[in-house]
Amino acid sequence: MTNLAQSGNLSQNEKEYIIKEKDMPESLKEIKETLGMDAAMAMLQNFAGIRLFIPKKINPTHLLCERLGKELASLLSNHFGGETLTIPRAARAIRQMRNIEITTQYDKGASVRHLASQYKLTERQIYTILSETILE
Repeated sequence: MTNLAQSGNLSQNEKEYIIKEKDMPESLKEIKETLGMDAAMAMLQNFAGIRLFIPKKINPTHLLCERLGKELASLLSNHFGGETLTIPRAARAIRQMRNIEITTQYDKGASVRHLASQYKLTERQIYTILSETILE
């Protein structure tokens, strides 16, 4: 799966456009407000749909360090240490982000064939996404 939050193709405004505050589950809102949208998206992409215990102290071999990097894992530990976070699946939000990224790449010159291959979709699905996705 493409790492949408770190891909560099979407600006912060585009990311926040995708996941509106009112549509966010409370656990995701708390992560976003505390650590930012990139951290919230990284949590979604790595731990969606599970409850995750955040230890008060993180060692470099901990799963959080392996998946998110030491810096983000430390931030999570500092803010949420000792808590269990429920990370939502947010499949719709992730799909919307993917679709915006597809449209952005297409607008920058990527071919439908390339996008279909990159996102493991059919060309027909890419055309459907392009016809339905509107950037504001």
